[in-house]
Amino acid sequence: MSSGRHHVGRSFASLSLLGMTGFTANTSLMMIAPIIAVYSINRFNASVSDVGLIISAYYVSSALSRLPIGVSTGGRKALRALLLGLLILGICPIAYTMANSSASMALVRLVHGLGFSLFSTMGLTLASLISSEDELTETLGRYTLLIALGLVFGPAFGAISISLLGQHRTFILSSFIAFSGVLLSSFLGRRGIRRDSTQLETVCLREVPQVLTSRPFQRAFLAYFAFAFMWGVVLGYVPVRAQQDFQIIEAQITLLFFGYFLVLVSSRFFVGRLVGRFGEERVLTTGLLAGGVFTLLVSATVNPIHFSIAFVLLGVSHGIIFPTSAMIIAKNALPKNLVLANSLYLVSFDSGAMIGPLIASGVATLWGIRSALAVSAIPLFLNIPLSKLEKRTELTDD
Repeated sequence: MSSGRHHVGRSFASLSLLGMTGFTANTSLMMIAPIIAVYSINRFNASVSDVGLIISAYYVSSALSRLPIGVSTGGRKALRALLLGLLILGICPIAYTMANSSASMALVRLVHGLGFSLFSTMGLTLASLISSEDELTETLGRYTLLIALGLVFGPAFGAISISLLGQHRTFILSSFIAFSGVLLSSFLGRRGIRRDSTQLETVCLREVPQVLTSRPFQRAFLAYFAFAFMWGVVLGYVPVRAQQDFQIIEAQITLLFFGYFLVLVSSRFFVGRLVGRFGEERVLTTGLLAGGVFTLLVSATVNPIHFSIAFVLLGVSHGIIFPTSAMIIAKNALPKNLVLANSLYLVSFDSGAMIGPLIASGVATLWGIRSALAVSAIPLFLNIPLSKLEKRTELTDD
């Protein structure tokens, strides 16, 4: 019993350290993510269509690298991959300050996306393996909450930094914060892992069809894709609309994202309880509906206050969809396929966030930014009847 308590203590310490690593990574990312679009426009006159390409580039490399990461990173390689991802996250913000064209900005975004892919895939997988099977839902809830705190503090630090230091030095500060995550991750080890060590072994491509044909996986994948489609468009064009239509300055734009992520974190406190009471399906449907409604409001309103409120409340969708769909994956994936399932699952986010801005750039060029934002809500609404249909299919099969 004493040995068991000792193991639990080590697992808690490992989870806390992993969560703090994720906190620093997300803080670094979200200090600068809200201003990437307006920075590109103001620095080298990027066009509306260029903004879509710059935002998408990040997710192109992330999407293309997910499967190779899942296939090649097992055992101790998982920890090394996490460390490499954090190193890339530290280097790229400084590289942004050296970009002088849309093409060079997109190139840095490609590399940055690879770092994000390594960090997010390995972080989620290690969090799953730190937990015992009985505590999986609670562990993933704690981990996603810890990393979500970085999403809140990032825009807040960004707003303060932009006001005091300017945009250029804010990018440099973002790099230093990411490098602190490298230091934290260097203390991570395998001692806190509670699930069978063979579950960390390198996965095989032959397992891909088994994962892809799983109905719970498909449900989670499509829901997260729909959210990411919207998020990629929002990340690219909400800051542009805020500045062009409402004359909101860069520091205030990052404060809008602070409010968004504050709502996100607040909603995460209740996701575990809601899932326990109503089930993943109903909670996921609520997140999809909230995302669609608030995105339409962001696109339609002509009042800056209403615009700001609608955007901040959009964080409810983000706070619900990711942890709920991650729970579906973790509960239904076979242990030997956990790394691969997480890799493929996160491809849904990368694909949606890549495709969304590409489509939106064309829509924005032809019909304006408000139309592009409205279009991004369509996949969310389409997923609501799809998820209900999937649930009826499962009941029929039973």
